[in-house]
Amino acid sequence: MARRRRRPLTQADRVMELIQEGTSLQIEMLGAAARVWSEIVEHVAGYTQELTNELLRFSAGRTRADASLNRLVEEGKTRVRKLEDLPTKISQDFRANVRRRSRAGRPTD
Repeated sequence: MARRRRRPLTQADRVMELIQEGTSLQIEMLGAAARVWSEIVEHVAGYTQELTNELLRFSAGRTRADASLNRLVEEGKTRVRKLEDLPTKISQDFRANVRRRSRAGRPTD
């Protein structure tokens, strides 16, 4: 079975390809930005909950102030480290996702 030759790309084809790639990039970037903000909100909410719990333990006399502060500092550091890893996680498949998105729905010869 012989493969059909692809016709040469016209200038209109190249412009359409650029539009599709640019749009795909924008969509992936918006998705990445939404993921970053979502993660930040999730971590801040979790830290706020931990802070509240620790204050309740302290005010009930179940822990000392220095122990509570140490626990909160360690919890904060852990959450910051997790957020530092986020750009790496997002970028792992970023380029492939842009390429896949830009090719979706493209007619083939």
